[in-house]
Amino acid sequence: MIQIRKAIPSDAPAISALIRDLVKHSIIDNYEEASKKFWESISEDSERKYIEDSSYKYLVAVDNDTLVGCIVMRDNKHLAHLFVAKESQGKGLASKLWHEVKSQVELEGYDGGHDGGYTVNSSLEAIKIYEHFGFHMVGELKREDGIVFQPMEM
Repeated sequence: MIQIRKAIPSDAPAISALIRDLVKHSIIDNYEEASKKFWESISEDSERKYIEDSSYKYLVAVDNDTLVGCIVMRDNKHLAHLFVAKESQGKGLASKLWHEVKSQVELEGYDGGHDGGYTVNSSLEAIKIYEHFGFHMVGELKREDGIVFQPMEM
């Protein structure tokens, strides 16, 4: 059974490995200077800093002691990470993670409908998932730090 819980610093290596595995095909300037900043942003040290930083709400999904998903909300309004392991995709886990983090920020008083909404920089592969959550595309595709993404908001 999958458990969703708050991330702890010792989750950082597994989180970094999960994200690195899932994004490697999305990097257009793979390991070149352009993508160096992005790769550093998903390193074990960076993930540990996000977990410890109170401006980030960081949840993980664990199945039999194996980390199978993670979600990060920055400043209660920007969806910074949402990743689900390949073997756990298509089972509603991304939706569960989204609803859980959204309900947590709302319990703390943030109301996306009245407080400016939610934002995400979606990979091209994830646009449909975010549209399913209620996000819509804003502006054009962007290329930054070796990756291409679509800004979206709700």
